[in-house]
Amino acid sequence: MDIGFGCGETSLYLASHGHTVHAIEPSPLHCEILQASAKKYGLDSLIKTYQGPAENFDQIKEENFDLCLFNASLHNCDDPLGVLRICKQKLKKQGRVLALNEPILKFYRTKKWYHKTLQEDPVSLGHYGGNEHIYYHHEYVDMLKKANLIVKDRFHIRHFYPRAVIKHNIDATVNGHYTYPDKKLWLKFTILLIVKSLLSNNITKKITISLGRRLSLFAFTFEGTA
Repeated sequence: MDIGFGCGETSLYLASHGHTVHAIEPSPLHCEILQASAKKYGLDSLIKTYQGPAENFDQIKEENFDLCLFNASLHNCDDPLGVLRICKQKLKKQGRVLALNEPILKFYRTKKWYHKTLQEDPVSLGHYGGNEHIYYHHEYVDMLKKANLIVKDRFHIRHFYPRAVIKHNIDATVNGHYTYPDKKLWLKFTILLIVKSLLSNNITKKITISLGRRLSLFAFTFEGTA
């Protein structure tokens, strides 16, 4: 189940690997795009599209899904906990929920700041005109637990290779300008080295990971990679 599929890239990818995909999306235009794309690539027999909000997922008759996928869409739900509970009901016994690319509010930021910035400078937050909400890392974890889902944290491997991340960010340009200022890069680089050093010590490893989860420590190291 691909929930909030946007233009349908994830649905097309999964179907191209032989999976049957049920995809739900509130935008009628995006549903049309996915249907046209599926037909173009001969995948229309594997992809079934539903137009509506994620909260209507329970109205779909199919059950026993292997996977419920959110690709930067869980935070767009008006009732994310309710949607996760529906996922729990619809999944087979060993089924999983996969949330990718969800925006995480840094622990030193407030939601008031986020919504004010969203009104004054939406481009800086990557706003695309959707149903924008924001959550701290621990709020996502709490939602999953309240939905009776077992949470398995996974940190991106690139967090432990800070030089590669820095090179990637420096090489990425927009209109000839670096996407990240050098000072900010080296500050984040220093933070990553400190975290990596702490994690290498077995005595502090558990404490550091627990602190990182609670304060979204890994979320503010490099935006877009957490």
